[in-house]
Amino acid sequence: VKEAVAIPVIANGGVATPEDMQRCMEVTGCDAVMSSEMSLSAPDIFRQPGVPRTPTDTLVREYMALARKYDIYAGAKMARAHLFKMLYPALPQHVDLRDRMVMADSLEELEEVATELAERGWEAKLEGEIEAEKVAHATAASTSSAAADTAADTAADTAADTA
Repeated sequence: VKEAVAIPVIANGGVATPEDMQRCMEVTGCDAVMSSEMSLSAPDIFRQPGVPRTPTDTLVREYMALARKYDIYAGAKMARAHLFKMLYPALPQHVDLRDRMVMADSLEELEEVATELAERGWEAKLEGEIEAEKVAHATAASTSSAAADTAADTAADTAADTA
């Protein structure tokens, strides 16, 4: 498409990390990548590839500081929607705080919920679970590969014995 038009080409969708954006630009030749949903749940998605992600709790604190500073929300409705996106991975495990977030009528109440989530260490626990899952998958793949190699060797030995 880029070669066929004389205007900037902007790709959209299917990007979850800075590395995805970089790949998208390399493969498509587009001039830029836009994101909507992912930038709500991971506002630092436009960081440089290879740069570690900013902890969600830090992003939430920064977001809440800006919401208070600019007071653009006339209440908690919009901020609550954004916090739900950012904190979604934690909410199924912390139903009591999810319920408090639903009922919050002010930025202060939302901030209290976010602070309590951070104090519970939800993000570190989630990162640990993700890392453990990666190790389990790697171990399973390695075991499966070794089993396949053993089966292939056995089949080859059997074929050689019968020949």
